[in-house]
Amino acid sequence: MKKALLIALVLVMTGCSTKFTYNNLTWLAYWYLDDYVELTSEQKKVIDQKLYDWQLWHRYQELPKYQTHLNQLQQDVAEHKLTMARLEYHHQQISEHWQRLKQKVVPELVALAPMLSKEQVEQLFAELAKRNAEKRDELLKELAKSPQKQKEQALDELTSDLNDWLGSLNVAQEQLASRALDDYLDNRMLWLDYRSGYQAALKTQLLELIQAPDQQKQLRLAEDLLTPEGYRSEQLKTRHQANVLKYRQFLLSMNNLLSQTQRQHLVNEINEYNKEIAALLRE
Repeated sequence: MKKALLIALVLVMTGCSTKFTYNNLTWLAYWYLDDYVELTSEQKKVIDQKLYDWQLWHRYQELPKYQTHLNQLQQDVAEHKLTMARLEYHHQQISEHWQRLKQKVVPELVALAPMLSKEQVEQLFAELAKRNAEKRDELLKELAKSPQKQKEQALDELTSDLNDWLGSLNVAQEQLASRALDDYLDNRMLWLDYRSGYQAALKTQLLELIQAPDQQKQLRLAEDLLTPEGYRSEQLKTRHQANVLKYRQFLLSMNNLLSQTQRQHLVNEINEYNKEIAALLRE
């Protein structure tokens, strides 16, 4: 199944175990933030409390919902019940998990924005711009390769992910993966353009907010953080939706080709995440 699905359900995934990551969220947040902006001691104290509150809310309000959803997904896979309608349902569930998290965190995060200095905002967005430029350079190098070479690399990555979730693929499954990549619309440059434009708009709003805080500016910033889709080009929206539909069809076709051994492998992988959530809820 789609790797992003399970990542979204457990909030944060790194090479570490889910439990380690979750229980060390404050430390990991600072480790991540330090790459972008240097916080003062006072700011860290406020964020410490917020992170604690958010984690507590997420552990006891959200993780049980993820557990219920994973049980449904596991049952659909085990009992051969995955259909296009069920895939759409699971996709909608992921979206709702993400929206609840944003609805909880974003307004409170925006309320903290006036604590930032102009220098910190400039530092934050300068680092974001630097990383966007690096990603663009990497993508241009990738696009300079032959289409065949690009597909080989993409197929290696897709096959590796599928092997993790299903075990070894057979010839028919490898051919299905190859055809799916042929149909995929490459939106990477469009995503980079969107990200750059969106971040530029957020920077302007944030600077205006910290210079002259008021409720309307906070509401506008929160709205844009909650619904960034408005900054996407119509071309990106159309092509992204096309890819979503293509990917669902690919998942459904792959599901229909699973052997019983592969199906059980996938069920076991999903169950491992469920065990991680259960362990977190017992603490």
